[in-house]
Amino acid sequence: MVTIVNFYEKLKKHPLRAILLLASVIVFVDLSNIDSVIHKVLCVSFGVLFKTFCTDYYDLPLWEVGVAVGTISAAYYAYAAIREANRRLAIEQTPHVVLDHIIRKSNRYGFAIKNIGRGPAVHITFSTSDAISKRNNAFFSNDQPHSANFYPFEESHYWYVDGNVLDSLKHKNDYAHLYIFYENQSNVLFMTKVKIKRIIKEGNNVAYIVMENKFERTNEY
Repeated sequence: MVTIVNFYEKLKKHPLRAILLLASVIVFVDLSNIDSVIHKVLCVSFGVLFKTFCTDYYDLPLWEVGVAVGTISAAYYAYAAIREANRRLAIEQTPHVVLDHIIRKSNRYGFAIKNIGRGPAVHITFSTSDAISKRNNAFFSNDQPHSANFYPFEESHYWYVDGNVLDSLKHKNDYAHLYIFYENQSNVLFMTKVKIKRIIKEGNNVAYIVMENKFERTNEY
């Protein structure tokens, strides 16, 4: 059973081999007249059961089957080419917003934000939670925009957030996470999970550095 499953998985990865195998089986069945023998046995059996007339000989129409297999093969590879083209197009249109670095200015922190993806990022928002329902909660200072749209490779210096927002994060060994939500032009929602580290400097001054930006695609939209 395991061998059959492994064989099936290999054929799934190499559909051309499956098509060639099918064509070989058809040719073998036709040349060895197995199709005629099977037809005669079944026809006679059902003829006795249902009292119907049965021809003595049957031959598989090899050329017609070959044309059908060729047509199916051409259709499959056309579909595969279209699917690959769509996949590449989706990659070309995918945004990827990251938090590059954080500076401190008085009692606020400035975020340097970049879209390093090849597609525009629409409705960029920040959140302290990974819950999509909270993506539109207020995050930045009152005099800052709530959201923004970035062209490919566009960056912003700086987007300011009040100090208490970062200081109130749940830190574990001085590490915490922020979440960036954004969409592409087709309203597909993406998220970047940002890992930041809190550093206590001289005089109890707090600074934050960006450790990691992890790109994720949500299941929404």
